[in-house]
Amino acid sequence: MRIIEITEYQVKLTFPPLSKRQTSKLEKVVAERLFNAKVASGVLEFEYAGRDTDRRMLGFLREIAAIIGTAEGVIRCGMAIVDDDGDHEEYANFKIQGGKLVELNEEPVEFAVNI
Repeated sequence: MRIIEITEYQVKLTFPPLSKRQTSKLEKVVAERLFNAKVASGVLEFEYAGRDTDRRMLGFLREIAAIIGTAEGVIRCGMAIVDDDGDHEEYANFKIQGGKLVELNEEPVEFAVNI
């Protein structure tokens, strides 16, 4: 049995200027989902650590991708896993491109704070 104990996301994205409508939509989505995100002109930055068993954070990031289109930067996700093989960590990296959240197939980047 596989159990994801804790998931950590580190997000720092930069993107081209948004229209007033896009900016309003982005601010609304962020306000509904996150209390500690920094949204500035062309920048979205936040960290999240906690349970995300139903992948709500990935859904949130997909919503963000649809609004901003393409962004520079990488979204890092680390998961503490408990399964039949014991405790271990898994990593995934994502980017936002073409209005979609895209998983990258590259070596994981070490987190500043380990899970």
